[in-house]
Amino acid sequence: MALTVDQPRRHFLTARRPDACRPDSAGEWSPEADFTAHQFRPDKAVGGRIVVRPSDAPRRHRELYEIQRPRVFDALAVD
Repeated sequence: MALTVDQPRRHFLTARRPDACRPDSAGEWSPEADFTAHQFRPDKAVGGRIVVRPSDAPRRHRELYEIQRPRVFDALAVD
């Protein structure tokens, strides 16, 4: 399935809230996120390989990941 930059961006922004911010960065929290959109154009193809994520990933900031992950999945289910 091909996605444009704007499709996943809106789902990730839905999940991005202050309660899922690292405590040491709480004072700098912003609803904005840099998705490096300027690097991607409609005519640009991005390649790669599929990597199976380890069951314990991510190891850093796991608690924040656990907060955001269901929000993204919920937003994707609505689409």
